[in-house]
Amino acid sequence: MRSRPTPALVLSIALGAAACSLLAPDDDYFLGDSGTGGGGAGGGGGGGATTCEPAPSCEAPARAPTVTLSEAEAVMLPAAVANAAPGDTIALEPGTYNLSAVLSFKKSGVTLRSTTGVADDVVIDAGQLPVIVAIAASDVTLSGITIQNASETAISIGGGLGTVVERPRLCGVHVVDGGEAFLQAPAENGYTDCGRVEGSRLELTDAGRGASCSTDLVSGISVTGGRGWVLTDSELVGFYCGAPPVLSTADCSSSGIGVVFSGGARDTTIERSRFLDVARGIALGYTITSTPPRAYADAPYPDVTVDHYDGVLRNNVVVGNPHCFDTGIELNHARRPDVVHNTVIHLGTVLFSAIDRRYPGTDVVLQNNLHLGPLTLRDGAIPGVEAANVEVPDVTSYFVDAAGFDVHLTSSATNAIDRGVPAESAGLDIDGEPHDNGAAPDVGADER
Repeated sequence: MRSRPTPALVLSIALGAAACSLLAPDDDYFLGDSGTGGGGAGGGGGGGATTCEPAPSCEAPARAPTVTLSEAEAVMLPAAVANAAPGDTIALEPGTYNLSAVLSFKKSGVTLRSTTGVADDVVIDAGQLPVIVAIAASDVTLSGITIQNASETAISIGGGLGTVVERPRLCGVHVVDGGEAFLQAPAENGYTDCGRVEGSRLELTDAGRGASCSTDLVSGISVTGGRGWVLTDSELVGFYCGAPPVLSTADCSSSGIGVVFSGGARDTTIERSRFLDVARGIALGYTITSTPPRAYADAPYPDVTVDHYDGVLRNNVVVGNPHCFDTGIELNHARRPDVVHNTVIHLGTVLFSAIDRRYPGTDVVLQNNLHLGPLTLRDGAIPGVEAANVEVPDVTSYFVDAAGFDVHLTSSATNAIDRGVPAESAGLDIDGEPHDNGAAPDVGADER
């Protein structure tokens, strides 16, 4: 860390345009020009595809709007989205837009953004509609807006059985109390590839916790069988369950998780993101069910059961809820991901594992991770490559303000400073700086 920004994520970044589903695949607003078709295990289309063109970053200048709406015209918003032509941009002036119908994106390249680029300026409130945004087409962008109060899922992606939706983007989007799955792309509704979530914040509050936690699993992002997703420079906050306020282990459940990519998901990159006050942070792979994971034409690792292929988890911070923390990073049937330079800690006494590797076929590169709590290996997982993972003796001396979620290293963190090993997939640290400020890389997400 050479300069220390505030730990709070700034959502008013320069944003540009590109270009779950708990609903049945034949719902009208899932039928759009969603992309490629073809066969694939698990019900999605294009299952054999091995590549997709990555989504662009969110740094490009915003496109000029095709139509601009004000708060007084909120009733027109669902129709404006449903009737948009390919490549249209719908811009929203500051205000609160109360919805009575889902925003259904059926055409490719459509953007919905605020005029200011600041998420808090534009609030789209669903008033407990089951779904707020349904994306059935490729290259759709949501940018600089707040989406809140869905009863089932805030953003559901999929074009229906036999399709692949590509490159959905969230750029500086704030999702609050988004139901059981804030962003969901399930295989039974077609595959979703090369999605990008950048500079965004997904937050489960006490107000939404009771309703959301009525399900078996509450997630910030859940993608089944998706290829090439990127989650970068984002925050996922408050994903734990229990009757609020959660003041003891008796009040809590570990059924909340920040993100899970499973069902044969592949090449996921999760970097420079913060998972704060969570029961579980990140999962690559989950459990194998009766539905086979997605199959690929190149058939990687054909001799083992795989629920997640390859990928990189780097420079992330996971801070557990004091009473409900179970596992920071889970790797289940996960084949050859790189898990490097992450910081995983808890602030209480409840913890199963900082990083857990589970099930046959799991084989992980585990390097330069700073953790409080054990690294576990169980149920047939392969040890893989391990180097320079350091357990924190206490959070007070190692971090600037762990209780305030600031896990930049202090000068007292001597077992972490310059104690890492070179890692090809190291990337940039939590502040966007290279791991090169010393004789060797620092361990964890912060390069001091």
